[in-house]
Amino acid sequence: MEHAADRIDEMSRRIMDVENMEEGITLSLQLTQVDGAAVLDIAKSEYDKYAAHKTINIKIQTVPGPLRVMADPYFLQRIIGNLVSNAIKYSPDGSHILLSLEDAGAQVRFLVTDKGPGLDAEDQAKAFQRFQRLKPQAVHGESSMGYGLFIARRYAEAMGGTINLRSEKGKGSTFVLALPKGS
Repeated sequence: MEHAADRIDEMSRRIMDVENMEEGITLSLQLTQVDGAAVLDIAKSEYDKYAAHKTINIKIQTVPGPLRVMADPYFLQRIIGNLVSNAIKYSPDGSHILLSLEDAGAQVRFLVTDKGPGLDAEDQAKAFQRFQRLKPQAVHGESSMGYGLFIARRYAEAMGGTINLRSEKGKGSTFVLALPKGS
C-alpha cells in the first residue's frame, strides 16, 4: 500500500509539472553537475526489486572515469526511473535491461535498452505524445496512463536535452536521453 501511495503521489506531481509547463510556468530547476554513473546506480537500486519479481536482471555499462551532466538531479532521476520502469514492464521474464552512458562530445547520453516487443513506426511516431497508449501490452498486465514518456520529454527539454528512441518491432527498444555535458 505504501508503494501504491508513493506512485499516486509521484503521478500527481508529474501531472502538475506538465500542466504548469503548458501554461507557460517554468519548472523550478536546480541545474548542477551530476555524475551520470551515480544516476544509473540509483535507478538500478530503486528498480532491482521490481525487476527481480520478473527475473529480469538490470545491468550497467559506463565509460571509464567520471562523466558529468548539467541537470536537475530530481528531474533526471524521474526520467531515468520512468524509462527503467517501462523497460521492466514490457520486457519478458528472464531477460535483462542495460543501462549505459555514452560520451557524445558536448553531451552525455543515457541509454535504457530492453528486450521487449519493440515498437513499430506508428507507435514510435506517437510515443512521446500526451496520453498515448501504445500497442505493446505489459507482460504481466501492468497499467499505463500513457503520459510517462510525454512528461520525460518535457523534463529533458526543460534541462536543455532531448529524448528519443530506437526500436524495431520484435527486437526491443533503446531510449536515449541526451543532456549537456558538465565540466
